[in-house]
Amino acid sequence: MITGATIVGVGGLLSLRWADFDSVHALSKSYKNEHHTIEHDQKKFPTYTRNEVSRHNSVDTGVWITFKGNVYDITKFISHHPGGSHTIMMGAGGDVEPFWQTYTVHHANEVQNLLREYQIGVLDPTDHMKELEAKEISKTIGEDDPYSGDPTRSPLLTVLSKKPFNAETPSKLLPPTYLTPTEVFFVRNHLPVPEVDPQDYRLSVCLGTDGDPDNLQVLAEFTLDDLKTKFEPHSVDSVIQCSGNRRSDLKRIKEIKGLDWKVGAIGNARWTGVRLIDLLKSLGIDSEKYQEQIIKHIQMEGLDCDMSGQSYGASISSDLVFDQKKNVILAYQMNGEPLTRDHGYPVRLVAPGVTGARNVKWLSKVILSHEESNSHWQRKDYKSFSPNVDMFNLNFDESASVQDTPVQSAICDPADGERISLKNTDEKSGLSLPVRGYAFSGGGKMIIRVDVSVDGGKSWITAKLEDVPKDERGLPDYTNRNQTYSWTRWSIDVPISDELVKNKTGQMEILCRAFDSAYNSQPERPETIWNVRGVMNNSWHKIKVELTIQ
Repeated sequence: MITGATIVGVGGLLSLRWADFDSVHALSKSYKNEHHTIEHDQKKFPTYTRNEVSRHNSVDTGVWITFKGNVYDITKFISHHPGGSHTIMMGAGGDVEPFWQTYTVHHANEVQNLLREYQIGVLDPTDHMKELEAKEISKTIGEDDPYSGDPTRSPLLTVLSKKPFNAETPSKLLPPTYLTPTEVFFVRNHLPVPEVDPQDYRLSVCLGTDGDPDNLQVLAEFTLDDLKTKFEPHSVDSVIQCSGNRRSDLKRIKEIKGLDWKVGAIGNARWTGVRLIDLLKSLGIDSEKYQEQIIKHIQMEGLDCDMSGQSYGASISSDLVFDQKKNVILAYQMNGEPLTRDHGYPVRLVAPGVTGARNVKWLSKVILSHEESNSHWQRKDYKSFSPNVDMFNLNFDESASVQDTPVQSAICDPADGERISLKNTDEKSGLSLPVRGYAFSGGGKMIIRVDVSVDGGKSWITAKLEDVPKDERGLPDYTNRNQTYSWTRWSIDVPISDELVKNKTGQMEILCRAFDSAYNSQPERPETIWNVRGVMNNSWHKIKVELTIQ
């Protein structure tokens, strides 16, 4: 049986995903008391029955919703909502609390304060009591929380949000191993984790070249056993990096609504499964066929869904799939074991070199189309903008969706802000601090150099690269310089200044930057690439540590 988490309730309010939440934040700046909670208040407002509220379910009649016994007219708000009116209307005339249990970002004070502006009344006490009683009954059978079926996770992960669950790998756990252990591999979920019975699992391959997501021609369906037995398995070592990795550096410049990822929203794993090109060839779809049918994009849909039934979706260019060297696979194993539920069990897409948002988990559909996915996360999110763009002048339609990941590097050990005590056992040879980190570039480009600075970028020293293939002479082998999808770990001992040694204590700033095989490097300052969504930050990474010399 394939299910998402059970969600009860009448409907939901605004599909305020992360991009939309910035609009709410901006609209609510005028409120002085950000900690005011929405209370049931019959003294100031008229009373409406549930029937009366339910009749206001369109722009013509007015869009009304309820929350905690209060009634709101959000008709005017629709014009401010960057996600469009479709997702807003799914909650028209209903109670939004069940929806907010799925999109927990709505619990923020800014959202609730904004909602107060649109209050027009209170719900009839009898109707409100009936709904409260129904919610209590649902709790007794475990249906009130769409996240109640989520899996258990490692306590080693640094949790950023519990519902949906999002957590990063502690930075010091990244450099020790080439393949990131599955149990501490970062988790990025947008919705409740679906529960999937492998016996009932089906992967549909569809043709949808007319652009209508509801008009799909199903070409074939595959069971999990089909994927494992009818196709030759392929493995690829590939990084998956969240598009928001290192968002915290951008947040220091100007507030961004979104998860506060540091450097641990990245991991390197060995993914095993069916090459998508092999699966399509088995259906008679080769490079000539896809060109004839103008298949420009490969869309994917997952089994995770919200209360409206909308699944997480994304798409990648068909050129990646039909390129024999790119190894886009439908993975059913991670690091030699079946996928875990958090990482897409039983099947996920792995598109090496492409940002994590396009590597759809819990894969249910592969759609061949001449258009990008119509999913919110493809069309209205995971896009970058100029620093001058805010939520009121951005245009998602004119901005390209994030695909390949730019060159990236980060310092993992020591951690930013760490206090370190060093013993000066040999004053003649000088004192140094071991530093370790990772570097990666998307699109298959190899890392060829990492530089480290301890004087603000005035001078640089070259780090030692690990995980680099060697030729017969023991020199770096650049044969696969455009087909490398795993990361490169690096290490270096940086010298401690004579002044700091003399003073016995002080602060030390360490910078790093990477170069890939096309000699792309990282921008110096995060201010130059700040964007309203806080994605794709690949500026020089900088940490500060407090040193004590003994």
